[in-house]
Amino acid sequence: VVSLCMVMRNELPDSMPKHLLTKDDHPVEAFGFDGENEALRESIQIRRFPVAHIAPYLIAQCLGAACASGVHLLTYGLDMAQDAQFGATLPIGANQANAFGLEFILTCFLMFVIMAVATDERVHRSITGLAIGAVVCFDCLAAGKCCGASMNPARSLGPALFAGETALRTLWLYWCAPILGAITAAWIYEYIRGKKDRIAMVPDFGSPGADDQ
Repeated sequence: VVSLCMVMRNELPDSMPKHLLTKDDHPVEAFGFDGENEALRESIQIRRFPVAHIAPYLIAQCLGAACASGVHLLTYGLDMAQDAQFGATLPIGANQANAFGLEFILTCFLMFVIMAVATDERVHRSITGLAIGAVVCFDCLAAGKCCGASMNPARSLGPALFAGETALRTLWLYWCAPILGAITAAWIYEYIRGKKDRIAMVPDFGSPGADDQ
């Protein structure tokens, strides 16, 4: 979820209204903290993202993953799809504890790169897609055979709905580990980023009159 919010920043047209994130600009933190403690607020105020926009993205990704598994079934037939577990992510080469750790590390690595190339003004936008794609490729090569290298809760949910009990039994780790890994990476990058004026300009969906601009 956090990864999606970060990536969407770079897919919006330049005509969208943009300004720097500040603590006074109608803050809507992606993690839902309003932060009475100023130090805590500064450390967790990572991204502007209206709460009302989170549910549609969640639903769209989950439905998209389920539809993809449905296409898998229609394309290859029931027997072949079942043999492949509909592409479900499973801790085949590791136990659940190890798979949890791997998914946490892989997603943390991916989110760290996303924070760097998509939210830091010091990084040129031309490398954003290449950098993120390269990390996804590396993660899949490094641990795909062990845990499936999901790095996305929705990606694991869709196939699990079709695959059944085996995939559903371990689905919790493919939700918890990526979410925790992404949040951890976002916090770490915000800490090492330093000055807040290094945050890239981002669209402000929540400010009054944004639609008019």
